[in-house]
Amino acid sequence: KEWPEERTIELGKRLAGTGWRTMLVCRAEERARLKEISAWAAGEPSARWLNADLLTIAAALAKARAFVGPDSGLMHLAASFADRVITHGGRTVVF
Repeated sequence: KEWPEERTIELGKRLAGTGWRTMLVCRAEERARLKEISAWAAGEPSARWLNADLLTIAAALAKARAFVGPDSGLMHLAASFADRVITHGGRTVVF
């Protein structure tokens, strides 16, 4: 499931405005397709991409204050660590 890019950017801007940092996690081929988010993240000091192995992602999630994302394997992993887990719906994207 995938949220529209403009909603992800809007949430990232709101979080940045309150002092939160944003970690964007996806595979390299997804990142290449997400051009609007990439452009926003390139100009936003509080946003970082994380393209890493599962253990590194799990370590980052263990330090996260919250997780926002679709109902996915990462969401379930985040639920074991994060204080707040928020899931969103969206269209299904087939690769």
